[in-house]
This record gives sequence, C-alpha cells and structure tokens, in this order.
Amino acid sequence: MLLHLFRRLFGLREQAEQGFAGARQKLVFLHGQGAYPVDVVGVSRHQAELHEIAGTSTRAGQRHDRIAALILDEGKPYKKDTVTVAIEGRIVGALPAHLSTRYGEWLRKWQLSGASVQCDAVIVDRRDSGSGAGQFGVWLDIELPFKMTLT
Repeated sequence: MLLHLFRRLFGLREQAEQGFAGARQKLVFLHGQGAYPVDVVGVSRHQAELHEIAGTSTRAGQRHDRIAALILDEGKPYKKDTVTVAIEGRIVGALPAHLSTRYGEWLRKWQLSGASVQCDAVIVDRRDSGSGAGQFGVWLDIELPFKMTLT
C-alpha cells in the first residue's frame, strides 16, 4: 500500500513537471492583412518538399493556403539571425535577411525566443502554362510592425 502511494505521488510529480515544461513554450500567431507581402527566399532548393506539400495535381497559378512555422536560428555571435520557414514540418526556405534581423530583435524584445511562431502562408505554382513540373513560390502574410496573438 505504501509503495502504491509513492508511485502515485511520483506519477503526479512527473505529470506536473511535464505540464510546466509544456507550459513554458508559448504559441504566437503573427497577423497579416491578407496581402502576403513576404516572399520566402531559397525556395528553389526546396521544390521537392513543396511538391509533397502541394501535391502533384497542381496547375499554373494554383494557390495552396497553409500555416508556416518561423524558426529562429540565432547562430554564432559573428553571424546574423536567420529564420527558417517550415510548412507541415518540412523546410521550404527562409525569411529575407533584412526581415530575419528585425524578427530576431522583436522576439528578444518581447522575450519570445523560445516560442513557437506561426503565420499564414500561401504556396503558388508559378510555372508557365504548358510547361512540365511546377515551380513553387511561397509568400507569408505578416504585417509590419509585427502584430501577434499569444496563447
């Protein structure tokens, strides 16, 4: 009976610690105005991932609305911040350098460096009609200055 009590208490302690650990990561959703002004860079190196996300039956100009995760890599002291853009767990590119620096400063100012940050994204098939496989581009709907909902 005493052993059962210790196991139960230890189990409750583990759940509480896991709850505290989970509560530490905040979820931030960046707002936009539906204009998708941010062109994700480096998407040419991630076309295979974009094909997996968008599917193979796309046509020129077709849009695929998704949610993107923005992942800050603060890197080394001599290197500027970089922000990787991921959709459905796959890396699809990065924020432009000027916006990565601004984003990193904003996260640190608001003490959100450990937060999970997301925003609306759109993948567009940019191929010319009649050509072969799609060449995808990715744009993010982020308003500047940054506006957010914090959960």
